[in-house]
Amino acid sequence: MIINKAETKLLKYVYKRKTVSYKSLERKFSKYQNLHESIESLVYHHYLIQVGGHQSNLGKPIPITDETLFSMDSLGSSIVESKQWFDTEYVVSHIIVPIVLAVISTLLTLLLTSVLSPSQRTNPEAPSQQELHIQEKTP
Repeated sequence: MIINKAETKLLKYVYKRKTVSYKSLERKFSKYQNLHESIESLVYHHYLIQVGGHQSNLGKPIPITDETLFSMDSLGSSIVESKQWFDTEYVVSHIIVPIVLAVISTLLTLLLTSVLSPSQRTNPEAPSQQELHIQEKTP
């Protein structure tokens, strides 16, 4: 089944709200002329789930009323997720976490370097190692 733009918007709406009644879908998508047929098609092709089932025990379709609830099926979720360009999990795991780790490791390195390195001069009047080395070379 080819999903058009209007059906993609409908799937995104249901995806964000988890469970949606037909009445709220009618209010939200009132300008779409064939909303009822689109929803029936999405349910039939397993993009949406009609809560309570979409067929009776005899195999006849259960009519959609204002109180009928719809939720996402896994196929519908995959369609919505494939259309998303901004994924929070990706941003956190590939951008924020490496930056935080880099800052922490830099701060830890600076802290350990300052703590473990011998101080340049313990006595300000004492000559440094470089000065002592220069004095040894001069006759």
